Amino acid sequence: MAKHFNIEALNVDTPLSYEFSFDPHEEGNELEDEGDLSKRIKEYRERVGALQYLANSSRPDLSFASNYLSRFCLYPHRDLKRQLDRCIGYALKTRNHSIKYSYKWNPDHEYNHLIGFSDASHGGDKCNRKSTSGCIFMYGGGPIYWCSRVAKIAAISSTEAELVSMVDAGHELITLREAMILLGLVNEEYSDQYSPPCSIWLNQHGELKNNDSWDDFDKDGYNDLHSLKKFLIMVDNTPAIQLSKSLACRGRTRYMGTRIAKANELVNKKWIKFEYINTKDMLADILTKPVTPAVLNHLIPKIFRR
Repeated sequence: MAKHFNIEALNVDTPLSYEFSFDPHEEGNELEDEGDLSKRIKEYRERVGALQYLANSSRPDLSFASNYLSRFCLYPHRDLKRQLDRCIGYALKTRNHSIKYSYKWNPDHEYNHLIGFSDASHGGDKCNRKSTSGCIFMYGGGPIYWCSRVAKIAAISSTEAELVSMVDAGHELITLREAMILLGLVNEEYSDQYSPPCSIWLNQHGELKNNDSWDDFDKDGYNDLHSLKKFLIMVDNTPAIQLSKSLACRGRTRYMGTRIAKANELVNKKWIKFEYINTKDMLADILTKPVTPAVLNHLIPKIFRR
């Protein structure tokens, strides 16, 4: 891709500049007169399309950048094109980032079971003040699904924005669960009312007892373990989590009644649970806004296993 567009690897640590945002209506952001506009639009679209293909297939760290830059396909401003070339240069520099999965039980890795991360950037779009929602699901030590999208309506508060993202992630989890049932990875009768029968093989740290090898581990027991644990969606907003557990809508939360009801409906399915995670460990953070090099460098090893 970089060779096709004649772009070299750049010494940058993030796809987009930190806190980059663009509003075509701001003074000074008028579209410059630099030749055939239709040709420039075509070139811009071609680069965005190539970047989106890469982001959707194997690079979650490029998802927000490709999604954000695609919003201006009819407005190829020089600042946007500069950021687009930066993303491609970053992709070339980090071309060794690859998704790796493992079928073996690895107690040292956090994401052997299916686990989701949901986040939102409140009012992140300067054009319409709509929030950007992001979610990523990890399984077998690597990401199996991720997305970055603009919310359909503008949220009044960060809690509402988080609720919208949580509900979207819950809908994606329903689809993933159906796929796992089809593949025989979980049982259709999903409940957390019982103790996992395979606890006789696992200690409190999730490690095999008596140094048993993976080959000796009963496959049905492994499936039962997955089937009897709730799917987790990690969220870094405590008020949103509390609202998802209660249908009570009073005072300042009344306007979020429908979203609270939907989140509560997902929780009442018994096999899904929203839990809190510190923002610094929120994998979906990179799907909602341009982050600092420090944040990206902290999260990348958790997504792309070395």
